[in-house]
Order: sequence, then C-alpha cells, then structure tokens
Amino acid sequence: MNYPVFILLLVAVASARSVEELSIESNSMDKDVNLETVSEDTTDISELGASTVKDPDNGLSSWYGGSKIAFSAFLSKRYDLLGKGQHVKFDKVLLNDGDGYEAVTGVFRTQTTGVYVFTYAIAQRSKNEVRVNLMYNGNIVNGAVAEGVSTYHDVQGTNTAIIHVVKGKPVWIEAASQGALEGNDGDGRYTTFSGFLLYARN
Repeated sequence: MNYPVFILLLVAVASARSVEELSIESNSMDKDVNLETVSEDTTDISELGASTVKDPDNGLSSWYGGSKIAFSAFLSKRYDLLGKGQHVKFDKVLLNDGDGYEAVTGVFRTQTTGVYVFTYAIAQRSKNEVRVNLMYNGNIVNGAVAEGVSTYHDVQGTNTAIIHVVKGKPVWIEAASQGALEGNDGDGRYTTFSGFLLYARN
C-alpha cells in the first residue's frame, strides 16, 4: 500500500470527526443559551405596574387620527306614503359617536374628513315597489330596491358603500320613488342606516 496516501486518508478522517464533534458541541451550547434566555424573560403579568400597561384601545385612537366616529339608527314608524326625493328620517338612534348624525333631518355630517363605510336596509310594505338612494353632497352613490309580489309579501333591499367624505358634507338616504316603508315591528327594526369612519385622510 502506498503509505503517503494512507496517511492522507487518516488525516482526512480525523479532521472530519473533529468538525462533527465541534458542531454537536456548538448546538448543545445554543440550546443551553436559549433555555436560559427563556427562563430569564418569563414574567408574570400580574407583577407589572400600572405604568407599563398599554391604553385599553391599544393605540387605535392614534391610528384613526384620534377620531372615533360611528352611528346607527332605525326607522321607528311606518311610512305609508314615501314621496320621491324625500329624506328618510331614521328617527331612533342606537349609537352616535362623534355626534355626526341628525335624527331630525336623517342627515350625517362628519367633523373628520376620511374614508367612511355606510350600510342601509329598507323594508317594503304590501306590494308596492320602493327605491331609495344613498346620497353624498347631492350626488347618488348607490341604491336599494324592494318589491313584494303580493299584499302580505314583505321584502328588504340593502346596500353598502365605502366612500371618501369631506368634513361638513351631508350624507343621507333619499326616496327614489313613491312607496311605503316598514319601520319598527316589535324589535324588528327593518329599515336602518349606519356608518363609521374607516380611516382619516384628506
């Protein structure tokens, strides 16, 4: 056998075993360090002082530009004859954060310019078709329609919009045709109008 080649093989094997042992030892040390780190960082939250507890809203007020705006209202009575172009006055207010909704007029005006979500539902009485539009500053955004096929066939029409609203500009629901609306029947509250600030921006 060629001795120089044999010696080179022995050196290569020894080197490989040294590298393997070094890798195993290094992995073992990493595990020890990780265990120590976890052990040191474990803290009972009940031991935290009041000064370390974050705000209840988790900073959402800052994210929304400091404004919390939302409203929800419903129609409490029947409209036996809704005239074309008439504002639907959702007279019972469930929520009005930011005081933007006016129950007397049915109009929403915000004090914060931004992107808003609006949703509404209309309930139709008897078999007369009723149509309404979501209006912003005198312009139609979208509409909803409800039409029954018989005297006691009750149906609802709904729609949703996400739009940019400028401070002080009005948003409302307007009749696009003559018809009759069903309001509150017990706890039904079938005809509703709601909206909220998604995020503030110019």
